[in-house]
Amino acid sequence: MQIDFTYLSKLENNRADYAPKEEVIRGLARHLDLDEEELIFLAGRIPHQEEDLLKQHYKDMPALFRRMRENPEFAQRVFREASTIES
Repeated sequence: MQIDFTYLSKLENNRADYAPKEEVIRGLARHLDLDEEELIFLAGRIPHQEEDLLKQHYKDMPALFRRMRENPEFAQRVFREASTIES
């Protein structure tokens, strides 16, 4: 994977006009020995797999996000359950 040094500098200094593509983020994560999925989210992207899932359930997403925002305990349960599943 080749990244132009000027683009990399813009990424490092938060001056890029757009988040890098998923394959660029994954390459950077591998090079830096970081978690790829976490870096994708931190870069403001959604991994393709999760993006497809969101597209399948796009009608339910606003209600889910609204409920999480309005009910922090519910949001914590969702995140806790997701962490348990990942482990």
